[in-house]
Amino acid sequence: MAYTNADKEVVSKTLKVESKLFYFDLKENSRGRYLKISEKTQGTRSTVIVPANGISWFREVVKYFVDGSPDSKELTTESKVFTFDPGENARGGFLRIAEKGGAASRSLIIIPKGGETNVGYRDFYGVIDAIHNENLNLPAASGAEGAGVLMDGLSLDDNISNNSNTFFANGVVGAPGTANHGGQGMPNQMVRSGQKRFFFDVGSNARGSYLRITEVVGAGNDRSSVVVPTEVLDEFYGVLGTWVTEAHTRAANQPQGVITS
Repeated sequence: MAYTNADKEVVSKTLKVESKLFYFDLKENSRGRYLKISEKTQGTRSTVIVPANGISWFREVVKYFVDGSPDSKELTTESKVFTFDPGENARGGFLRIAEKGGAASRSLIIIPKGGETNVGYRDFYGVIDAIHNENLNLPAASGAEGAGVLMDGLSLDDNISNNSNTFFANGVVGAPGTANHGGQGMPNQMVRSGQKRFFFDVGSNARGSYLRITEVVGAGNDRSSVVVPTEVLDEFYGVLGTWVTEAHTRAANQPQGVITS
């Protein structure tokens, strides 16, 4: 996607972390939306650009550092690779986010940690989370429908790394006619349960379209996936619905604890 100064600004937010100012601009053009994040400090400005279909994944990776992860992460979406590297110097902790690919060969921003409570990371995450939610509630980007939009998803070429220090998410080109939501293709969904995260991603390849369900467990990001072809989704939904009903029935019939004197 080409980015120009003429692109329409949809949402704009500003955040100050210590001596740095961060500008968050959700913009759109005829190809869809993207998030431009700029860091301004002492008269200099550096920028990274996140395709709209990668905002939710970008947000999730930042959340790892909000939660205190000490490990580097990597995120791939469309033709871009974002690396997230925590570090520390005399002024304190920081998170370096570098973008490679796309129009820029390499660009980066640095977010101050904000002390032991990670308030810098938390505030940064909060702004991205707010923009993500606003983006989901916006109408489709003008001209994006039917354009073969890009969608979120874990790697569909099965090259998901087992390196526990790396978080991968590859964008997948949607086939013509793919349902569009907010100009991004079918948005990925996530369900949390304790230490587990379940990601639901729609994708397509030469064999057709499908739903990938990925389970990510614990701080090591151990993962496993199942892929359900679109043509059996109704049957899959029916079986799953049966077990949901059964689970509710069993819970209702579970004997309640009895207190005796």
